[in-house]
Amino acid sequence: MGNYSFRTDFRINSHSCDLNNHIRPSGLLQYLQETANLHIESSGKGYDVLKKEGRAFILSRVAVTLNEPLYAYERVTGATAPTESRGASFNRFTTLEKGGRQIAVLSSLWALVNVEDKSLIRVNDSHLDLPVGETLSLDAPLKSRIPADLSLESVGTIKANYSLCDRNRHMNNTTYPDELCNLLPGLDGKRIKDLSICYQNEMPLGEEAEVLLGRDAEGVCFFRTLRKSDGKVGVEARMVFADLPVR
Repeated sequence: MGNYSFRTDFRINSHSCDLNNHIRPSGLLQYLQETANLHIESSGKGYDVLKKEGRAFILSRVAVTLNEPLYAYERVTGATAPTESRGASFNRFTTLEKGGRQIAVLSSLWALVNVEDKSLIRVNDSHLDLPVGETLSLDAPLKSRIPADLSLESVGTIKANYSLCDRNRHMNNTTYPDELCNLLPGLDGKRIKDLSICYQNEMPLGEEAEVLLGRDAEGVCFFRTLRKSDGKVGVEARMVFADLPVR
């Protein structure tokens, strides 16, 4: 993997896994994003440094494809790098390798903002000076949209409780997939294969949202959350599941 110089090793924690002993969708996002977090921290431009500068990264979109199962206690290596970016959109790719094989690829799109007024900082003005890596391919689309003709129905609610929120005091971006999966039946013997999320409006601590779900003819699941306080869309997500092999 050319130019992906930052690498870190993990052993999959059993508490990141589900009833199948397979990594949960949120667990997968967490290991991939922690790789990116550690990279930024090691570069001297981590969360606390940016906060002192009055700046912060905000995640706009994420897509991840997991090409094979990943179980508790398996060892993986995360690798990451920002990729070619323009304007105010910061692109990054992150991978997980197992046994020398690339088994997961994550593409993410970020904005760097001035905290005080939420104004966007352009890539050329960010002064992050991180080495750029190669763009990778994956099956999950980064710019996924819910089909206009797909019927959605309400399947329940989610709430930004203590255990789901981070120090920004809103629902952490990695926690959404598991909360959405909680409203899906029939995941015994299944694993996440492709996941795409578009983050539109944050869920502050204590906020509730209605969850709408639709499935297309191929069984792909599409979600939309609507904040109860103002009716605004929180996230839109696309999930594809695969059968787990019998062990």
